[in-house]
Amino acid sequence: MRTQGYLSVAIVLAMSLVACSFAGSGTRMNSEQSSRSDFEDRTEVTTGEMEIQPGMIENVVTIRQMVLQTGSITITLYRPNGGVFWTRTFTAPVDTSDIIKMDLDLGVWEMKMEYQDATGSFFINWTAHN
Repeated sequence: MRTQGYLSVAIVLAMSLVACSFAGSGTRMNSEQSSRSDFEDRTEVTTGEMEIQPGMIENVVTIRQMVLQTGSITITLYRPNGGVFWTRTFTAPVDTSDIIKMDLDLGVWEMKMEYQDATGSFFINWTAHN
């Protein structure tokens, strides 16, 4: 009788592990932030964040269109430890696009945008997923 009890517990545990592995393998992690902006004589600093979690395989910032008629914008991407991963200053006149493929350091990444007397527009998309 005692062997049957252990067998029942073993079967329940095995079924639980299989269910967890199916649930875990079917989980999709996807984080996306998009920003479209038109601005005139803008001078300010803005920030955004993206958390990279275990299992994610891509961390990409796409500047689909950056147009500046006047001024400048500096974009800096910071690693979770605070170190600079990438930085670039766009100074008018600018009409460009760029793709920045970033590392997968776990934690919260930050994007800082510094506008200096900037007039123009942009569309930026930041995606991380598994």
